[in-house]
Amino acid sequence: MDNKPTVSIIIPLYNKESYVQRALDSVEYQTFKDYEVIVINDGSTDNGPEIVKRHKNLPVRMYNQSNKGPGAARNRGVKESRGKYIAFLDADDEWLPTFLEYSYYLLEKHTICDICVSAWYQEFVSSENPENGNSIIDIYKRRGIELYPGIITPDIVIREKRNLYLWFTSTVFLRRDVFRNGYRFYGSTRHTYGEDFYLWLQLAFNHTFYRNCTPLAWYHNNASDLAKGSYYNNPLEAFLLWPDKIVANSRLENRRKIRCWIANYAIRSAHSRLGVGQFANAVILIKKHPSMIVTSTASFLFLIIKIILYKTGVYKPGKGRSKYLFM
Repeated sequence: MDNKPTVSIIIPLYNKESYVQRALDSVEYQTFKDYEVIVINDGSTDNGPEIVKRHKNLPVRMYNQSNKGPGAARNRGVKESRGKYIAFLDADDEWLPTFLEYSYYLLEKHTICDICVSAWYQEFVSSENPENGNSIIDIYKRRGIELYPGIITPDIVIREKRNLYLWFTSTVFLRRDVFRNGYRFYGSTRHTYGEDFYLWLQLAFNHTFYRNCTPLAWYHNNASDLAKGSYYNNPLEAFLLWPDKIVANSRLENRRKIRCWIANYAIRSAHSRLGVGQFANAVILIKKHPSMIVTSTASFLFLIIKIILYKTGVYKPGKGRSKYLFM
C-alpha cells in the first residue's frame, strides 16, 4: 500500500533557474521529513526543470504544463497532492529549517485552526533598502502596527484588515481538507497579481487560522517585478477584478460585510492606481465596486475630485507605491 505523506509541498516553477536550487535546498534541510514535493513546471523556457531533476535527495514529482500562471500552477499542485497538510513555497523563496516542523506543531496543537500563517524575513534587491534583512513583524512595528501570535477567527478578519498582513504564500501551511469547499487560487486567466490573495480571502473569511509571529522563511524579491518598483505597470488585483466568487464562497450572513470589505480595499487601490497614472484602472474599480460610494463616502468623493483634476491636467500623478495599499 502506498503510504501517504503528512505534508505536500507545492512549488510552482516558471523561469526561476537562478533561484530554485536554493528553494529545494531549504526543503531538504527541513527538520520535519515526512513530505512529498510537487513541482509544477509552468511552461519554463530556462534550465529550472533540469535543476529540479538533478536534485536527487528529495521525493519530487514534477508535472509539466503550458504556461498558465502561478494560480493555475498551484491549483494543479493541490489536485496532485496526497498529504494531510499542504505548504506552498515559491521557487525564489526559502524556508528556515523548522518551518514545516513548527507549522505542523501549531496546527496539531490548535485543532480549531485550519491554517497557520507565519512571519518571514525580507531580502530586497537593493542592499541599501533600510528594511533589508528585517522580519516583517519588525517592519510593521516601525510603521506603528503591532501584530501578536494567536487564533484569528473570520469575524476578527472582517472587522480589522491587519489580520491579513501575514498571509504570504511561502509561509501558508494548511489542512488539505479545506480545498473540499471549492476554494482555489485565481487561475482562469494568466493573472499574476493578487491571484494568491484571491484564495487567502476565501480562507480567512471562512476558516479560523493561527498567526505565528516567529519568522520561518525568507522572502527574496530578486525575481519580483513588483518589488523592483514596477507597481506603475502592474495589473489590477485578481480579487478586485473577480470578487463575486469570493463573496459567493462565504457564509450567507457575512456576504454583505465581505463585499463592503472588498469595496473598501478597492477604493484604496483606486487611489493608488490614480496616484501612479493608471486612470483607466481607477475607473474600472469604481465600476466594479459601486458600493464604495456607501462604504467609504468621503474617500470616494475625494477620488472623484482627483479624477476630475487629473482629466483637466491639474492633478499630476507620481510613480511608485501609494500609501493607500497595505498588502
